[in-house]
Amino acid sequence: MEKGKRQSAILKLVRKDEVRNQNELVRALVAQGFEVTQASISRDTRELGLVKLGGKYRLPGELRPQRMDTPPAARILTSAVPVGANLIVVRTAPGGAPMAANFLDTARRAELMGSVAGDDTIFIAVKGRADQGRLLHWLKGFTKGGNG
Repeated sequence: MEKGKRQSAILKLVRKDEVRNQNELVRALVAQGFEVTQASISRDTRELGLVKLGGKYRLPGELRPQRMDTPPAARILTSAVPVGANLIVVRTAPGGAPMAANFLDTARRAELMGSVAGDDTIFIAVKGRADQGRLLHWLKGFTKGGNG
């Protein structure tokens, strides 16, 4: 429960303030009574799909592509969640994983090292947490409702 409340507080801070780094987030959350470390904030920002743009953190929805411009193969993505530091699991509509994986592979994202598709699930390998966060943010722009 603490994690959910903390992540909700992070989203509120990012929405209303110009949060420039994780240390600012730590200080703001401690001031609100949360017991946090830079490591927990790092995990939270990655899980929330926050990205730094223009020297401050941005919410995932702020850069979401328009649905009309979304390629048909990307429209069948239903969720994207991080697993460990080097894997993202993407779910699709039934039977959609091979087509969606082809779209992902041909998108030539530097963060994506490789993918394996089943029927409705794609495993994506990335080099590390930073790449995982960037790719996750991009993927969540295509998933239904923008969240995984």
